[in-house]
Amino acid sequence: MKIFIGIVAVVLVFTQIYKYTGWTPDDLLPAAPVKVRQLNANEYAALPEPKKIPEIVYKKTPNTLDPWARPLYGDKKTAVFVLPGEINKPYLKTFKQLLKQPEYKEVYNRKIYVMAPMWSADYDSGKYLIIENCADNAVCIFNPRTKEMASLNKLDDAHLAGFLEKYKNW
Repeated sequence: MKIFIGIVAVVLVFTQIYKYTGWTPDDLLPAAPVKVRQLNANEYAALPEPKKIPEIVYKKTPNTLDPWARPLYGDKKTAVFVLPGEINKPYLKTFKQLLKQPEYKEVYNRKIYVMAPMWSADYDSGKYLIIENCADNAVCIFNPRTKEMASLNKLDDAHLAGFLEKYKNW
């Protein structure tokens, strides 16, 4: 009985870790090399530009441990996936491997928030901002230092890699 309770406890802990960070036990392994095609100059230039996050969002979203607030605060950029679903799982896996690469380690927060939107959100809150801007896109990157965000709407490995590279020094 104690073994069963221990197994259930471990499963619950891993479930909560995945829920709030998007990371699984295989993410503890070293980074695997990621091979993706390079974007051509036109594709790279067409990657979306960041946009300013309105100050009202910060006023309505305090700096708490709430996963809907965390991307707005901190010292590194944060990637957000909303509703990854089964279709997006290979891209989420690639994105995690890209974030584990040494050149991105100091730039990006290694937490990837995998969020299922709950459609009731206060207008102008962090949750509303994320749902409105990220739910229909592949991924969003938030830069708390500049109080800006960028949303990628193309879901493929090459665009994910190009998006990370473009905003590495942002």
